[in-house]
Amino acid sequence: MRLIAARLERVRQHRLLELRFDAGFTLIAGANETGKSTVVEALHKALFLKATATGRGVEELRSLTHGGLPEVELRFAAAGGEWLLRKRFAGSGGTCQLSSAEGGTLLGQAAETQLAALLQVSGPVEGRRIAQLPLRWAHLWVRQGEAGSDPLASGGEAYDLPALVQQLQQRGASDAALSATAAALESPHDRQVQQQLQQQRELQLTATGKVRAGSPLAQAQQRESEARTALSLGEQRLQQQWELQLTATGKVRAGSPLAQAQQRESEARTALSLGEQRLAELEAAMEELRQIGLRLAAIDEQERPALLHQGQLRNQIQLLQAEHEPLQQRQQQLQAAVQQLQGLQLQRQADQQQLQQIEQLLSQQQNQQQQLSTGLLTLQQQGASLEQQQQRLLVRQEIVGAQRDLAALAREEQQLRSHKSQFDALQQQAQGIKQQLDALPAIDPQQVRQLRQAEQALAHAQARCQGMATRLSLLRADQPVQLAGQPLQEGADQLLEQPTVLQIGAGTQLQISPGGGEAMGDARERRLQAEAQLRQLQTQLAQDSSEAADALAQRRQALESELANLRKAAQAIPWARLDAQLAELAPRRQRLLAALQRLGSEPAAADADADPSALDAEQDTLRATSQRLGQERAQIEQLRQSEQQQLEALARQQAQHQAEAARLSGGLAAAQQQLAQLQGQHGNAEQLAAALAQLDTQLQSSRSRIEAVQQQLGANPLAGGQAPAARLQQLEQEKDTLLTRRGQQEQLCRSLGAHDPVAAVEQLQAAWEQAQAERLRLEQRTAALNLVLEAFHRAQQQAASQYCLPLQAALQGYLDALGLPAAGAAQMGYDPQQGFGDLQLQQGNQSFAFAQLSGGMREQLAAALRLALAEVLQTGHNGCLPLVFDDAFSNSDPQRRQGVRRMLQRGVERGLQIVMFSCTPDDFAPLALQPGQRLALGAGGAEQGA
Repeated sequence: MRLIAARLERVRQHRLLELRFDAGFTLIAGANETGKSTVVEALHKALFLKATATGRGVEELRSLTHGGLPEVELRFAAAGGEWLLRKRFAGSGGTCQLSSAEGGTLLGQAAETQLAALLQVSGPVEGRRIAQLPLRWAHLWVRQGEAGSDPLASGGEAYDLPALVQQLQQRGASDAALSATAAALESPHDRQVQQQLQQQRELQLTATGKVRAGSPLAQAQQRESEARTALSLGEQRLQQQWELQLTATGKVRAGSPLAQAQQRESEARTALSLGEQRLAELEAAMEELRQIGLRLAAIDEQERPALLHQGQLRNQIQLLQAEHEPLQQRQQQLQAAVQQLQGLQLQRQADQQQLQQIEQLLSQQQNQQQQLSTGLLTLQQQGASLEQQQQRLLVRQEIVGAQRDLAALAREEQQLRSHKSQFDALQQQAQGIKQQLDALPAIDPQQVRQLRQAEQALAHAQARCQGMATRLSLLRADQPVQLAGQPLQEGADQLLEQPTVLQIGAGTQLQISPGGGEAMGDARERRLQAEAQLRQLQTQLAQDSSEAADALAQRRQALESELANLRKAAQAIPWARLDAQLAELAPRRQRLLAALQRLGSEPAAADADADPSALDAEQDTLRATSQRLGQERAQIEQLRQSEQQQLEALARQQAQHQAEAARLSGGLAAAQQQLAQLQGQHGNAEQLAAALAQLDTQLQSSRSRIEAVQQQLGANPLAGGQAPAARLQQLEQEKDTLLTRRGQQEQLCRSLGAHDPVAAVEQLQAAWEQAQAERLRLEQRTAALNLVLEAFHRAQQQAASQYCLPLQAALQGYLDALGLPAAGAAQMGYDPQQGFGDLQLQQGNQSFAFAQLSGGMREQLAAALRLALAEVLQTGHNGCLPLVFDDAFSNSDPQRRQGVRRMLQRGVERGLQIVMFSCTPDDFAPLALQPGQRLALGAGGAEQGA
């Protein structure tokens, strides 16, 4: 790739700047602030920044002194042809046009895509990813202040590591001196194997060697831990059940049910001895207890037996159910084993059939690939024919568009003058509304709401006082009646909010107190507070009611809304730049006329009242035709892409089918192993069927016993609604307490005996062993991957050093041309994942890291490395690459400048193109002796010959 010429319009301080580049060395001189760095940035962004980008990257190109949008035109040679690139940076309205010397022209995204292909980059940089822009061709573009930085420090993306590795492989294989090391260089298959091994290990382990969360190995370890915990809990439960009865030495535990039964037996034996002694005394008391015995007999014969009988039946059902549940669990386990056995057999048959189908599909897909390749060639020929027709229509569209723009420009001038008069009228209306607002009191809706809330609070307080007050009405009186010392007339009503004396006649006095107690005083206090708050707000707003204040607030709000509408209408008029926009119309008209002349069309007179329907009709016709051709091209391109995608999809499907075939083969082996393991645990299908039949018989017998007891329980319903005496209540309370205690113990026994503990422990033991085996398998597989990857890395490290030899050989030629005081040699390292790095300079017996060198030496070593990188990479770029230096050797002393010139001259002789921007051009003048090799930038940014 070689730069030929450039044209910049409205880019920062450059209104118009044209440059031509020599095929070898070009020196562009200019003092500070003459726009050298601006030219460097503009050329770089024209190549790599998307024309429709927005944000900081585009704003840095805009001119503050020259009206209009920045445009960059660049002519360059690449891919065996000459190309012309035009970019206009205008945000979403930006344009990109790429034309070839053969006559083809691409626009928009198609042009950006072709440009990226010519430059061998992934695509244009968008505005939101502006941080990626400095990394594009960072080894070839040396910005001011960055000449002393290590070109290898930014990683492989900054110098196109994959392309560099490929060129080094070819260079090492073709160089006779290095042919012996060519076989040791890494191949694409090596990198692919490394990536697959790395991915497999990263599925299990993190970068620090720890087990990755959520990986199969971590899940296996988690399942093993859970199984181990569950097994421990099952063993603890068995141990607890055993320890409920006996101690560790085999003795009966104190407080256990067995010890309690032994204690009750001892107490009963003692009570029997005492009962025999008191028998004579009890016989004497039998007559006295006969009446009590009759009542107790009635209770025991009618109510208590029924309760006791029902309790016995329920207990019997619970015991039968406790025996029934382990049988059901065992049945479920055997049924699950049968289903698993049948599932494995069916899965094995299905996998075998699927494996045969995949092999047939692979054969069919190979035939489809051949047919699609033939169709792709036909579609490419049709697309090229349509592209030529569309390019001719695009030229005519530009002519008609320029004619329309001339007419639109005249209408725009008329509209700008109309806007100016409209803005003056809006200002007068706004001034009148401001005067009306100044005459109104400053009352806002919030204050109106506060006044309304104060009125409502006062009304609520008054209503509460009235609700708790006592109403006194005198209907008729034959004596004088006084209330609080004042005469009370017949038919008069009074509300009393506090204690008041009522006097009837001369000798009768009554004190009447309203209800509510202290609440009445609180209500009166709140009413006084509400009245004070209301008076304060009324005084503050100078209004007697919220309705009046609301009317004023609404009037003020309406005026403010009207004023806001006028301001919004004024904002819609671009009044701030009306004069500037009117002044910009003349240059725009001149540019449109020049564009028509360049396109070979005679300019027509533009009139604001002219009817643009004819141009619109022609433009619509051209656009419709162009769109039709574009649609046809898009359809053909879509068909081509579809077939291309089908080819790629077929390739992916083939890979997937091959992987699936391998997986099915492994699955068949695993299924056979699981089938054998399952049969070893539970027996074959006949043995499982016999065990299930025996369990079904036992379950049926258990169900029959439970149903019989349930029927007996339903035949003896309990009568309700009885009203027992005090003795019966005491008896029932005692019985309820005992039943509650018995129910608690029964609930505890049911909860502990709901599942067979021994069977549960066996299941947990099997689950733990299975989880342990899975964990061991994954750990062994991970360890094997680590061993293979470590061996692969060791082999890579042994071969990686060979990559540095071709690059160091190219770099050494430039260091020799630099002519260091002591013979120096550059050294660097190579990592298959990180790329090149660890740049060092060896002088004598001592090596210096790049950061340890002086500022000037860093500039020179970095420049030599950039020249070596470009020399190696230029083979893949049509034999040439441009290097752009912007004041790159500011720290190099004058004695070393001659060596720098020899180094640059070596790069030119080896096919590189060097563009040097410098504020000290005399340092590089010996390299620019031919006509056209030296240019100068003036203070105004215009080009001058030197």
